[in-house]
Amino acid sequence: MKNPYIYILPALCLAAACSSKFESVSDPDISATLESPTAYVGEGVSFHFTGDADFVTFYSGETGNDYAYKDVERVYDGEGFISFACGFQNGAQYNRQTEPDGKDKLISFWWSDDFDGNYSIESIEKASWHDVTDLFTWPSSRVDGDNARDIKTNVPCGTVALDELFGGRPDKPVYLAFRYKCDIMQPDGLNGRTRAVVSGFKINNVCKDINYESTLVSQLTANLWHLVTKGYEGVVVTSLPEVNVNYIYFNCDQASDVEKICWAVSSPIKLDYSVNMGCDYGTGIKSVATDRLTDYTYSYSTPGEYNVHFIYKNVSVTGEDRTVHQDIKVKVVDYSGSAEIDDPQIKEW
Repeated sequence: MKNPYIYILPALCLAAACSSKFESVSDPDISATLESPTAYVGEGVSFHFTGDADFVTFYSGETGNDYAYKDVERVYDGEGFISFACGFQNGAQYNRQTEPDGKDKLISFWWSDDFDGNYSIESIEKASWHDVTDLFTWPSSRVDGDNARDIKTNVPCGTVALDELFGGRPDKPVYLAFRYKCDIMQPDGLNGRTRAVVSGFKINNVCKDINYESTLVSQLTANLWHLVTKGYEGVVVTSLPEVNVNYIYFNCDQASDVEKICWAVSSPIKLDYSVNMGCDYGTGIKSVATDRLTDYTYSYSTPGEYNVHFIYKNVSVTGEDRTVHQDIKVKVVDYSGSAEIDDPQIKEW
């Protein structure tokens, strides 16, 4: 009888050798060269590769694709801007919008950093409020009609930088407020009630460095406005102010025999102008499932000097990997076109 182990032993040796081959991994033997170290904007920068790697990752050196920020978050400082629209309807009291003192205007805009957050007329009147009404452009005319809540006719009141509004950047939460004042009806009735509607309120954060804009606070923000009234005792429901996700509606009864004031005071607002764009990521240009990489072309849209970074990686079936890095400097310039040609000179024969 023949010994079966004579055949089994070579097979085991072959399997062990194959297993050892697949489990081991070596450093990638690959490198890139530039066809030209200088390229024009919009034209491809060509990289040529010798050797091979299982994976190749490319970092162009541009913002968002820079290896220097692979593990470093990009944080930018933005700037806050506030905007809203307003409309007046019926009556004659909108003419008071030209009064120099905000407290005499039909509607005014204020901010405070010492309001105690108790939404009562006593706490509001106790707080220090800064009048910034005149930083905005208000409607100079009214709209007549029955639908006082129609915001389609509202006029944009401009966009104001919060640094200008606050005179800097407050280091604690602030409160914003609209103040509506309806005067006592005169005997001749010539100062009839004017309703006011504010819509489209928002605070945007703008970061020009990265062409980024986001909304920090808007009319849609839950529980943003709190209405506090004075002199509205006994006013019917249909003549009361109201607030919702579309507008702040300032209203009062037509023949008012007492001065009526309505404050729309915001919840506390703590503004953060920082914009965190996170870390940068590379672009995979070759994987173990693709053919050997011989060439790669990339186009830049902005002139400058860029540090291109390649990561070459080999990986075994057990997850072991070996990595090699390579940096290449690339200069990108504007395309100046052909040299100017002088106009032909006319000479006598």
